[in-house]
Amino acid sequence: MGAPDGGNPVNDAKRDNTPRFDLDWGKYIANSSRLCVFVGAGVSVGAKTSSGAHPPNWEGLIASLEDEFPFDGQESVERLGLRERAELVDQERRNRGISNREFLSYVESRVDLVDGEPVQSGEVHNIIEYVGPSLIVTTNYDSLIERHMNLPTEPGYNVWTYPGRVEQLTGNTSCREDSSLGDFLRSGEPLILKIHGGVQAFAEPEGEGDGVRDDSDYEIVFSDSSYYRAYGESSEIPSLLRAIFSTHQVIFIGFSLRDQVLRDILQSVGALRGSRFRHVVLQSPDGVVPEVYKEVFQETYGLVVGTYSSHKKLGASLHSVTLSRD
Repeated sequence: MGAPDGGNPVNDAKRDNTPRFDLDWGKYIANSSRLCVFVGAGVSVGAKTSSGAHPPNWEGLIASLEDEFPFDGQESVERLGLRERAELVDQERRNRGISNREFLSYVESRVDLVDGEPVQSGEVHNIIEYVGPSLIVTTNYDSLIERHMNLPTEPGYNVWTYPGRVEQLTGNTSCREDSSLGDFLRSGEPLILKIHGGVQAFAEPEGEGDGVRDDSDYEIVFSDSSYYRAYGESSEIPSLLRAIFSTHQVIFIGFSLRDQVLRDILQSVGALRGSRFRHVVLQSPDGVVPEVYKEVFQETYGLVVGTYSSHKKLGASLHSVTLSRD
């Protein structure tokens, strides 16, 4: 398997003068582990269009949609959390009769098409391809990860999107479009799970949308109410994540782990927490876990936290993952 962009990430890192990323993967990664990469917004924010425009982060997306769907009292939103602000946007677009599928087009124009130009996959997407995990989980709405990992003619990963859309199937899959989420996970086939939903890049062909799927199939985990539907007792998502955290080694990339519900799910599998083969959180220097709190965080959630100063350092480090597993 070649290195990203045809180069050697280790040599690239040696030429990079930023501080060294030091994580001994051999101490934590099992050579036969079922590897999962958990992709957060930090990965997409690093991508850009051919003109150099970047998609917004989560707060930037909400602010942009607030401009599109202004509501009474918007000037006082500073007191609210981001999901609460998203809830007000969601209520306003529903008041205007904007369907879930139509709302996705507004989201798509910000995360997948910036100023009308498609966002192109970035350096971290190359790194993820290089590592080659059997399972990729993302909370991002954009279609960058599946566009990068799946060729149009020969998709390598099945793609399942919340709340139950099957976006792509590989040519030799044993799953079907009506297979359950559990079927996809238990199949052992390469899989991309978009657990917060996503834009329509792999939905029905143009002109076939109305009447083929119910509008509820196009819900995304965006507002407070949709978040609690996705993580409520009747939802598959919490059980799915518990299963993944129990049976896979997970590398979080570009994901802040600020979300308390996700932290609670990590803690809920504490009885199966690895003493050696642990999950790993890779964060930038301004990540959610400061150095002074890193040891406490690792002990509380059973994780290892590594901080990288550049994508080249991240690439060199993840190159070591493949060496550890050879």
